[in-house]
Amino acid sequence: MITDDPETPGNRQWEINVAGTLERNSGENLWEIPALDLNYGVGDHIQLKLEGAWLVRQRTGSKTQDGAGDALAGVKWRFLDEERNGVSMSIYPQVEWNLSSSSVHRSLVERGTHFILPAEIARKVGPFELDAEAGYVIGINTGDEWLLGVLAAWPINKRFEIMAELHSDLPSDFSSSQLTANIGTRLKLTEHVTIMASVGHDLLSEPEDHRGLISYAGFQFTF
Repeated sequence: MITDDPETPGNRQWEINVAGTLERNSGENLWEIPALDLNYGVGDHIQLKLEGAWLVRQRTGSKTQDGAGDALAGVKWRFLDEERNGVSMSIYPQVEWNLSSSSVHRSLVERGTHFILPAEIARKVGPFELDAEAGYVIGINTGDEWLLGVLAAWPINKRFEIMAELHSDLPSDFSSSQLTANIGTRLKLTEHVTIMASVGHDLLSEPEDHRGLISYAGFQFTF
């Protein structure tokens, strides 16, 4: 899912996500094959993150293009725990930057660096876990943005979970509207392996940016 939560892997624990994604808009498919998300716990309340992907773009009437996507690194600090404080809460500063000038020149990625400054909060309400994320994105050589997301997770049993979310990335001056809806699931195969999948689309967007399909499928490995 797009919306993050305050949880961290645990001290000296790895959480590695290996996935494929697809975004489809009018006349274009953009794949991340693979998308890699590496997370490591430092103590029980800190998470280090490094993320990247290989992009493949298919356009009607054009040759398929591929290249390195942007890299993303961050540090999450969970400073409130639900068991002691009633809610879990974290801050999660991240930086995203261009890895390949070739990918920029071919418009596989937008030129620029982003400093992402979100906070996350979570609380269990009955059988549901509710998460919310809000933050500001500072763009270097590109525009600033607000990010907002809410997510509800329903554990059917100890192994299977269903999720739904609404997420928005808005320009800092609110000059346009954008809203994405997603539904997803997690299925725990073993103690250390989980299957994750989601599908969604834009409810609100500018016509040229409208994504009729957003999908994700992958595995999470913990150890």
